Amino acid sequence: ILNALAGEKIPIYGKGENVRDWLFVEDHAEALLLVVEKGGIGRSYNIGGENERTNLELVEAILKILDEKRPRTSGSYKDQITYVTDRPGHDMRYAIDPGRIRTELGWRPSVTVEEGLRKTVDWYLKNEHWWQAFGQKRYPQATELLILADSGGANSTRSRVWKHHLKKQLCDGHGLTVTICHYPPGASKWN
Repeated sequence: ILNALAGEKIPIYGKGENVRDWLFVEDHAEALLLVVEKGGIGRSYNIGGENERTNLELVEAILKILDEKRPRTSGSYKDQITYVTDRPGHDMRYAIDPGRIRTELGWRPSVTVEEGLRKTVDWYLKNEHWWQAFGQKRYPQATELLILADSGGANSTRSRVWKHHLKKQLCDGHGLTVTICHYPPGASKWN
């Protein structure tokens, strides 16, 4: 999206035939929160949208939305696509089986890929002040990660395990602090 809006090349590996399972970011965040709140201790949950598309199909869908919402003065954003040499050993397909999160926790994506792409493009178009700072290296560095969780209290084993895991996986070497805010079981998570 940023390359398209900046008028830069949009690189696609190989012929763009690599297949991925695409998921809207808010659906992913909701699934992660559900796993924290209701997932079984020690259980693994694959989060997938069962929405496989090739990289080229996804890029073309994004560019079509941009052509509708913010047309270029001439041509299409698709004109910016450039094909680059694929990485050696690049996986042609990543497949995710989200069966466990569906059956055990009842989670499903709330939007289709197309709806998620529209929402994503809309966000970027409405928040240029935020993403333009990246190109100018003026963005603030994140220093804290806040997690809302009902995990039995701040000193519970589950809380300590989650906090340790999150710090190790997300924060080591990045200067981030993890804060887990607990709320009582049954309470609204947003109060």
